Parts: sequence; C-alpha cells; structure tokens
Amino acid sequence: MTYRQPAFMISNAFSAITDVANQMKYNQSDPVSNSERRNMIDGRSGSVSSWTATSTGSGPRFDLGSVPPTELNRLIIPSGHAGMEGKTLRVYQDTSFSYPSPTLVATSVISGSEVIDLSLSSGDEQYWIWQIVDSVASDVYSVGGSWLGTYEQLSTASAVQPEFSNGWIDQVLETEFPSGIASIELASPRRTFSLQVRDVDPASSDYALLDQVMQARGRSFWYWPPDTTDAGPYLVRLSKRSARRQEFSVPSIGLRYRMSFEFVEDNL
Repeated sequence: MTYRQPAFMISNAFSAITDVANQMKYNQSDPVSNSERRNMIDGRSGSVSSWTATSTGSGPRFDLGSVPPTELNRLIIPSGHAGMEGKTLRVYQDTSFSYPSPTLVATSVISGSEVIDLSLSSGDEQYWIWQIVDSVASDVYSVGGSWLGTYEQLSTASAVQPEFSNGWIDQVLETEFPSGIASIELASPRRTFSLQVRDVDPASSDYALLDQVMQARGRSFWYWPPDTTDAGPYLVRLSKRSARRQEFSVPSIGLRYRMSFEFVEDNL
C-alpha cells in the first residue's frame, strides 16, 4: 500500500483508575461486577468485559482521578469485540462525573469485529464516557478492554530504515519421527515486527518517544507499523532487549544514535 512514519501509544489513561467501584460506572446497563470493570482497563486484550444494556446510550464512564497531564487523542478497543457491529459509538469528555455538559470528541459506526481506532478532537478532561447510542434493552456487549491515550508519530525527519519487517511467529509443537513430523498448533500465529531508526538526535522529540518505547519492556503498547498494507494498530510488546548505539563518526562534535527494536503481538 503506502509508507507512513511509524507511531506508538505507550500509556493508557484508564490504567490510573484504582477504585473501579467508584471511578467506573455504566450508563443504561444492568449491574456490572467489579471484575468486569477491571477487565475493561487492565491493559490486556484477552480479559473480556461484558455488560447488558437496558436502553439507548449504554456504555462505561470513567473518572481518571485527575486532569490528564498531556492531551489525550486516541481511543482504542481491540479486535474481537461482540454485539457492536452496525452500532454507533460515541466518545465524550466532561468536567464532572455526572456529565452535565459532555463534549463529543469522536463518533464512528462499527463495522465487523476489527480493532476500533478513534482519533479524538480533544482530550483534556478528567471524566470520560463512551457509549453505544443506538443500544436497546437486552443487547449484550463484550470487549477486550479499552485504551485511552496519546498517539505519537515519528517526525518526517526521522530516518526509519527500509529493512523494517512484518512477519509471523508460529506457536506449534512438533515431534519428528523417522517417517515424518507430527505437529499441533497450540495457538494462532502472532505478528512480529522489527524497526530501526538511525541518526536520532538525543535532543529531539523522536528520541524522547523511542526512549519511552525502549523502557516499555514489561508491558504492552499499541504500534502503527510503517506499511499500511497491515495498518494496525497492533497491541505489542518488546520481544528482545532493544538497542541504542552511538553512530556519529566524530562524537566529540555531536551525538547521534541508532535505535533498534523487535516487537511481538500480545493477545493475552
């Protein structure tokens, strides 16, 4: 398809919620357990949150605990959601948990069960809600969580190397016999990615972003790869220790770094 500079969303503002009983509510819904609420924000796409609508406008609302320190511009719901196909999803922010004057920041008609990736027109408030505006009583919705954060793309000056890759890792158990190989697929294959960026100025915003990625070894984050053939985003984690090497030929004059990464899709 086409090339674009890669992008990341490292943090999830919903993960700041510690008291789900009081910081999460569901509009137009049957009672939702605390465990189901935690599944909505725990950062794992494999832990599913389900609820049953009682009327139109059903969906969760969130108290982040404080005004976000940086502008939030993205809402992501991973693929595999159920019950939302053909429905209209809207995202609002407000200055109070009672939502006296909500501001609409995104809207989309959901088609299929692919990842929902919404750009937000603004994102500077403490209170948030996303809702299925045309829900009806007894509708059952299931999602593998939701992420609210900041989409950050490398600048056009960033020297992304053309050897970036997009592949698969098989999850197969094999036993070899004299007459052949017996195999069983333990799980569906997961995507793999590699990325290398050269000539990165340590004073640049690109360096700051890639340094955040480098420090995200113990958690998953969202990645938009350079090739739009498989546009993503994909929930990934670092599969190997990332590398940062100084490559300027005369470092006494200036410093420039080559930063290398390998990612693997995370479906847990």
